Amino acid sequence: CFDDKRAKVHFEDAFKYFIDRYGGNSTWSEQDDEELFDVIIMDACDPTDEFVDKLYKSSLFVQSFYNALNEDGVFIAQIGRSPYGVDGGNDETSVFKNAFRDVGFKSMHIYDEGHALFDLPWSYLI
Repeated sequence: CFDDKRAKVHFEDAFKYFIDRYGGNSTWSEQDDEELFDVIIMDACDPTDEFVDKLYKSSLFVQSFYNALNEDGVFIAQIGRSPYGVDGGNDETSVFKNAFRDVGFKSMHIYDEGHALFDLPWSYLI
């Protein structure tokens, strides 16, 4: 996929990239459609790691994703162990959904996947 002319892959600090370009103080404008994304996939640290507040709960970071997507764009994020797992999983699911809803995402779905070779089912926000 890296050789496909349609794909634009960035290998850099996503936190800085999105906030600098699409955050509250960015120079991005809505007329700059060629800079908007069709799909953003965030497979960052597990939501239980120490950076969870910056990555998943920062309204500026979450808003920058919303600003970076085109009108029909899709955002996908790993959000940790499924709350339906044996150990009860992660109780942060509603926190993530609320954070994304608060910045304007209208349709959100939690998808639990048990085949990714984690010990328990893992949840993704789409």
